[in-house]
Amino acid sequence: MDSTVELREFLMSRRAKVSPAQVGLPAGGRRRVAGLRRQEVATLAGVSPDYYLQIERGRAPGVSAEVLGSIARVLLLDDTELDYLFELAGLPPRRAESSPSTVPTMVQSMIDSMATMPVIVLDPALHIVAGNRLGNALYAEVIERSPHVPNLARFVFRDEAARQFYAEWSAMADHAVSLLRAETARLPGGPADAVVSELMTTSPDFAARWHTHDVARHEVGIKVINHPSAGQLRLAYQGLDIPGGQGLRVFGYTAVADDADTVAGLSRLATDALEIAGL
Repeated sequence: MDSTVELREFLMSRRAKVSPAQVGLPAGGRRRVAGLRRQEVATLAGVSPDYYLQIERGRAPGVSAEVLGSIARVLLLDDTELDYLFELAGLPPRRAESSPSTVPTMVQSMIDSMATMPVIVLDPALHIVAGNRLGNALYAEVIERSPHVPNLARFVFRDEAARQFYAEWSAMADHAVSLLRAETARLPGGPADAVVSELMTTSPDFAARWHTHDVARHEVGIKVINHPSAGQLRLAYQGLDIPGGQGLRVFGYTAVADDADTVAGLSRLATDALEIAGL
């Protein structure tokens, strides 16, 4: 098999399967071919049309995993197709998708001791991998509604309850996409890729934001949460890296400028959490 010919035919066939609407583009006028044009793929993947043409023709030796990953997300490739694309391009196999990392015992003990502050631990793909009693109570709606390991991006884009939970849903959605884009560039083929691939095919809101190419780092900020039992909470948060924690970050939340309603809401949340725990 000529891998150059196969690469061209494979990418052309994948382009033909993706409609403009699936990736947040207007249908436009009449199209001579089905699916996406080369220039549209190039623009959405963040490469020049000439470079994409060279890739599709198999004439771009040294193409990076990051570029192929971007093209794969535009073409909505699944894991099997992405592995095949890497093979055709002569790249080594992607890193196997890993499960969310385990929090070190000492870190879990530390956050458990922070009884007056909600604390959670996120991995780079935005999975909630741990929390203290108050943190789990704060994100109970996210945790309880998830059939698998809870993920903040999946909740934002795939659960209608998120639009009520987050008072500033649009800003939260923008930020989640920016975080995932930065992570997929940092670690191509890592766990965040699976989340992005899923949301590209299931959420038009996610796909539209993905193509803005914004990036961000999760460090400090303010979230306004409409909690079902604690009311509206205006929370300042700070993220800290866990040394040697495979990208895990601890996030602590406090009331914004001692906002009286938020302080009272956190107090109710703490009482409810103790009652649920039977303490």
